[in-house]
Amino acid sequence: IRVKVSTASDGYALRVIHTGAWPSPGGTVSIVASGTIVDDDVDTFARLAELAAGTEDWEASTQFARKWLAVNPLNPAPHRLAATAADKSGDTTAALASYRALLQLDPIDPADAHFRYAVALYRSGDKAAAKRHTLLALEEAPRFLKAQRLLLKLVEVENASGGSSR
Repeated sequence: IRVKVSTASDGYALRVIHTGAWPSPGGTVSIVASGTIVDDDVDTFARLAELAAGTEDWEASTQFARKWLAVNPLNPAPHRLAATAADKSGDTTAALASYRALLQLDPIDPADAHFRYAVALYRSGDKAAAKRHTLLALEEAPRFLKAQRLLLKLVEVENASGGSSR
């Protein structure tokens, strides 16, 4: 897939040129931006970030989400995309930062945001904070099965270590 941004009379037009077979799920396709993109063209950065995420090109998705954030840091969508890309690429530090910012922006689904932040915290080794955000997710959605399972896992780890994180 080649993404081409070209100047048109109505601004910038995003054109995707498809070459070869469409990637199977799990496959990676690089998205190359060619042409001139204005530094504050939020719509182009948003579309490129979404296209990259759709093809599971997490590096490109992160790159375009960061450019989108540079223009509009108060929009939760690029934080969500950046967090997902960081999660998928295994960058826990970046995922934590993106989820933290997303939670401050009053996300559409706070239970999911708290849960994903809790998972990233768990992976980083901060079990107490992971437990706190798991409980916040369950406060929003008490029947959230994945959050219930994570809470059980965290309590088991806590009991196995003989400590208390209250």
